[in-house]
Amino acid sequence: LAVNVKNSSDVNKKKSDDDEKAIDGDSNDDEVEVSPEDHDRLAHRIQLNQIIAGVAVHSFILGITLGIAREQSTSRVLMLVLMLDCMFDGLAVGNLIMAAEISFLISSIYVLVFALMVPIGIAVGMSIENPDLRAQGVMSAVSAGLLVHMAFELFHQVFEHHHHAHQEDNNDDGKTTE
Repeated sequence: LAVNVKNSSDVNKKKSDDDEKAIDGDSNDDEVEVSPEDHDRLAHRIQLNQIIAGVAVHSFILGITLGIAREQSTSRVLMLVLMLDCMFDGLAVGNLIMAAEISFLISSIYVLVFALMVPIGIAVGMSIENPDLRAQGVMSAVSAGLLVHMAFELFHQVFEHHHHAHQEDNNDDGKTTE
């Protein structure tokens, strides 16, 4: 089921047309009218779900990388990287949880998933019997690639949101945008 979310300012313009369609039986049940605040909250929740999924997979793979590291010098470097990475990931996840205005139970589940992925990944990595440097390199590359992909997706969403907000501001001033 696809849902077309419309801004409430667009609703008032087409209300009489929608009323006529409803009388004729031609109304579109897939359209939901929401306020701009609800639209922003929904956008934050979608971003939060995407970031949680990406960070969970990234943390799991980083945990596997740490688990297969058998040399002490490699483990020390990976632990430092892991601490810094988890700190910034935690700040990003916490910020999105606050912006999404979700319940305490759901936010607790998100935090639990975030907190458990690295230890689960370490356990899986330690269970691998004969890891080699190639496996460690592949895991590091996949983990870094996921993080870069998530960052670009998040930046794209943020810039797209600001671009649309800027267009709406220009339209409100009587200017036309192309």
